[in-house]
Amino acid sequence: MPLQESLIDTLQHYSSNKDISIMQTILKVGGVNVASIKTNAWNAISNSKLELVDYKLIVPLSDLVESKEILKAKSNNLMNFANENLNETNMDKKKIMILYVKDIMGTEKAIKEQIKIVKKMRE
Repeated sequence: MPLQESLIDTLQHYSSNKDISIMQTILKVGGVNVASIKTNAWNAISNSKLELVDYKLIVPLSDLVESKEILKAKSNNLMNFANENLNETNMDKKKIMILYVKDIMGTEKAIKEQIKIVKKMRE
């Protein structure tokens, strides 16, 4: 998330600067980063050996998979917006970009909490 926070800070800093485009802002911070969430093992188990999983873990793990899909959709929206507006320099477009990134960060934080819950349930 530090890269995302850096992107937000940089977009805010240059939001009123008509000489700096969204692309230049992204390049200044080293790109756009979204967390990678791995659920392959859970997907394999849930499709074939669900009876081996503790019932209390099924809902949190399913929620985690759903959140991963939501994160993927939000990431796609962000990248589509960024690609369509790479050369934009106006403040409104930069603020919209900030909102997209903050939304992704909120989803990533929620996923982190879901992972903590699953880990705690396994103890």
